[in-house]
Amino acid sequence: MVVMVCPLILVTGKRKIQQGFTLIELMLVLLLMGIFSTVVVVNLNPERGPTLASQQQELLRYLRHLQQEAVFKTQAVGLVLQPEQLTPLMLSEKGWAVNSQLPIFKRPESVTWMLSVEGELLSEVEALVDGEFEPQVLFFSDGLYSFFRLELSNETDEVLNIENLFLAERKE
Repeated sequence: MVVMVCPLILVTGKRKIQQGFTLIELMLVLLLMGIFSTVVVVNLNPERGPTLASQQQELLRYLRHLQQEAVFKTQAVGLVLQPEQLTPLMLSEKGWAVNSQLPIFKRPESVTWMLSVEGELLSEVEALVDGEFEPQVLFFSDGLYSFFRLELSNETDEVLNIENLFLAERKE
């Protein structure tokens, strides 16, 4: 009698018919299904956009950049809150004007914002005076800046505050 060993079938003279799957094969299939379903859920999740905290950090970097521009160019830089963006202004002999060299910060669609200056809530239209923009936040050439508070919120009712350039907090 000849005994032969095959990967999954032990044959002892007669051919044995294998029925069903082994436990290892079933576990491997379940593992692969779990991996594929995880990939699909992660890629189809609508909440994949940047978090409010990451948008807050991006905005802080932008504001610090404007402060540095004011110092390096020894010119005051102003900031105007508009419905869809923050627009930087430079002070020149003619008054406040939009400078094409300074970047504009676009508001992400999922975020709403409110600006308070010296404790007073401002709206976007208050920046327009006599057809020209007046800055709501100022960055001076010596590195100082006017007091402000920018409140960011999203559709999940999460609220984050930026008070000046170095204090960011989560509002409960």
